[in-house]
Amino acid sequence: MRKLLTVALVALALPAAASAHATLTKTEPVFGKRIDQSPSLVRLYFDQSVDVLPNAIRVYSAKGRLLSGRTRASADKRTIQVDVNYTGSGTVDATHKIYVALWDSSDMSGGPPVEVKSLDSKKGTVTFSGVQKVPAYVSAAYDPTGHWDAQSPPPAGTSLGMYAKNPPNPDAIDVAPGKTVKIGVTFNDAVKAP
Repeated sequence: MRKLLTVALVALALPAAASAHATLTKTEPVFGKRIDQSPSLVRLYFDQSVDVLPNAIRVYSAKGRLLSGRTRASADKRTIQVDVNYTGSGTVDATHKIYVALWDSSDMSGGPPVEVKSLDSKKGTVTFSGVQKVPAYVSAAYDPTGHWDAQSPPPAGTSLGMYAKNPPNPDAIDVAPGKTVKIGVTFNDAVKAP
């Protein structure tokens, strides 16, 4: 007899832990698919990293029997570590931050970034864990007014930088599953948002 497996996201806290912007993009096996036997593994893919909560995901048989074990993060997590060095004249502190964005497309103006992290010093490191899509791209921005919070496009006068050996073309960042890639972004006030 074929069993119907249903993946139930039991804890509503899962999307909250993933942030308001994480979206489930794929499941294995496919949601609602009928299969002959219980899978040894169920995978959920999100468009950005999420925190794994105990018992957040449960798999049931068609008769309602709980089949799943402990929820855990994938061991094939991709990580990009970005060393940032802003050499411009602006003051960087808790109210005048540098924002570093991870993109899944080289067209960095084509939609919101996958994830944004901030720094409150001219030099520092941000880490993007659980990178879902490669190649990835990284940009950095500093608004000297301190009024921008990276929830919208940067205002005019914002200093811009990106991971690129030959600007203005961004370099693709490829990272293998289970690996960490370290890159550097150095920028100043030479390139500004119009």
